[in-house]
Amino acid sequence: MTKLRETGGSWLLCTPTVESVPALQYVTEWGVERIICVTPSVEAVPLLDLASTRDAIADSGQRSSRADPPEIGPWMSLSTALGAVREAERTLFVLDELHRGLALAEACRGLPSGRIALLVGPRAGFGSRERSMLGAAKPPARHVTLGPRQFSPEAAACAAVAVVQHLAGLEPDG
Repeated sequence: MTKLRETGGSWLLCTPTVESVPALQYVTEWGVERIICVTPSVEAVPLLDLASTRDAIADSGQRSSRADPPEIGPWMSLSTALGAVREAERTLFVLDELHRGLALAEACRGLPSGRIALLVGPRAGFGSRERSMLGAAKPPARHVTLGPRQFSPEAAACAAVAVVQHLAGLEPDG
């Protein structure tokens, strides 16, 4: 397997559940740099055990010839996660289940993947409190869509990371 040049991947902000582990393994293989676990405020979701998830992610990183697996956790509130994105000077794209905004591929053209953070909402969608927080985010969050279909959070995360990493132009080492 050809080793890929590390380009400083995107960040993924999500509310992972036990069902999310395969998706987290896929986004690891595709080059996501950091997974920020956002505590849900709308629904009661059993929080994912991050220790065992780290092991699964490390295995995926090795299978895909990554130098280092992505950083994952700890669990944090949406406001804390937004602060981390702001502090890292990343552009925040919110995968909007209401299908507002530009298509993701169009919105991130020209931006390096190492400056992008993708926020996928919980299965129940964003609540009014989260929508208010996202509306007040500085710099503003960019709402994007993956098209007309409704996706599970896991499918949305996989599709979004694949699009962003494809546009980053990962090239085989030669």
